[in-house]
Amino acid sequence: KTSNLGYPATPWIQALRGHGAENRKSIMATLDSVKLDLTGWKAVRRNESMAVWSDGDGDALAINLFHAVPDIPPPVMGSGGLRNYFRSQCAAPDSGIVEVDVVSIQGVSCGRMIVKARMQPTGFTFQGTIVIPKHDFSFVNRVQCLEQGPTGMREAAIMLVEMPNPEYEPDPHQAPHPLFPNAIPAGRIKGWFKDPYDSAFDSTALRTLSDDVKYDSRFSTHPLSRARRKIDSVIASVRLGSDVLAAPDHN
Repeated sequence: KTSNLGYPATPWIQALRGHGAENRKSIMATLDSVKLDLTGWKAVRRNESMAVWSDGDGDALAINLFHAVPDIPPPVMGSGGLRNYFRSQCAAPDSGIVEVDVVSIQGVSCGRMIVKARMQPTGFTFQGTIVIPKHDFSFVNRVQCLEQGPTGMREAAIMLVEMPNPEYEPDPHQAPHPLFPNAIPAGRIKGWFKDPYDSAFDSTALRTLSDDVKYDSRFSTHPLSRARRKIDSVIASVRLGSDVLAAPDHN
């Protein structure tokens, strides 16, 4: 299987870097301050701020250390701010949130999210992310899983159950046909795309009914199922060093 080692420079990824000048002298945390269970993962590359691994599924695991003040809303304030923030960062035709929540790791409030992004010519990339923010630095752990081979089978199977007689509506993301710009586009299936938290954003959502976690067991090898399973494994196994725990919180 093809290994997936590159991370797209989409706006929501850039939004995790934080802001302000780096101040490494005042920060003792390093990549070694966060311990991961790397069973099944093979090291690919590493420098002082990033390490990448791959596994037998062709998926990629990465950890980044950003020496900057996090831009994300403090997770300790609840999930609402994080959801609005990442929904706006993913407000582009080719990416969207699947789920955004707050989790606690050794008493540190962290952001957990699943994001999907279109690939060309077809299929999606699914990325599970956990952000561990402190006052002037953050760790970002990501698992990225790509659709490979035939795509759309999960969607097709679930659509037969959820929407056997679909209706269509205009698609705000659909570009004019390059050869027939005046042609009426096919649109998208009404009610199939759902924002996970606020129906006011359904018209621009990229998440579909088939992305619900309840279908993961039926499609266990699908990249979305793998992304959820592997990022949750990271959350369950990650251990923060005393230097991270002692650092001022992001609040």
